[in-house]
Amino acid sequence: MVAFPVHTIEWKAQQQTAWRRFSLSLPWFGFASGLVLHAYRWAALSALVPRQLGVILAEVAIGVALMCVFTTGHLANYTLRSWRWRAPALGAFIALGESVAALVLTLLHMEQLGRADATLADWPASVLTILLTRVVVVSLFALVLSVVVAALRKTVERSEERVAGSE
Repeated sequence: MVAFPVHTIEWKAQQQTAWRRFSLSLPWFGFASGLVLHAYRWAALSALVPRQLGVILAEVAIGVALMCVFTTGHLANYTLRSWRWRAPALGAFIALGESVAALVLTLLHMEQLGRADATLADWPASVLTILLTRVVVVSLFALVLSVVVAALRKTVERSEERVAGSE
């Protein structure tokens, strides 16, 4: 399995696992990732009832790290060139999944907004906040990841050139 391919032809000839086929689907993978992220957020805020700032910051950091893992899981299937549009689109689909989960939990009177229960009047503003933050976080992470991948590729190319030159 080739991660972070230079050309997409590198993985098209290989037999794909179910996870790989799922991670190739931008809408389904993004939507499912959003559901998982919101389920984590809901559990962290309602089940754990954090009272200290350090616990809240740790929960947010874990949520962001989880979103970055999902982003890597999708983007690793594609070339760097396609990340320009894939990253913001993935962020939008993650936001869609989270928004649907928030709506369902709001209708069930289980969604929290701070320490109070969320209402349907709160949902549109929450959707805009979710959309903006997810697109920005995913896009910034993709930018950082692309720099890392490009740097690693250059390092590998240089070492291969040195090995080929010494033979």
